[in-house]
Amino acid sequence: MTYWSQETCELGHGRQEVYELWDGFAQQAIPRFRSTREEEKALREMLKVRYKNEITQFVLELENWNVKAKVTGIAFRKLIRDQIPE
Repeated sequence: MTYWSQETCELGHGRQEVYELWDGFAQQAIPRFRSTREEEKALREMLKVRYKNEITQFVLELENWNVKAKVTGIAFRKLIRDQIPE
């Protein structure tokens, strides 16, 4: 979805009349990108997961919640490392 305000289009894309007006653009963009708060709920549930001497179960549960939460990189490693005892 692209908003065009000029007569010419970039990258060979055709001009679409519906995007000339903000109302047409907003009508399509807002429902598409509106947060459903599923990500926040999944993150809260992820933070509730506790390590109980079963690493496979622990990681599996975190990964299941992470499908929605989308925690990556250092944050994900820290979340795991903080739960596992030294």
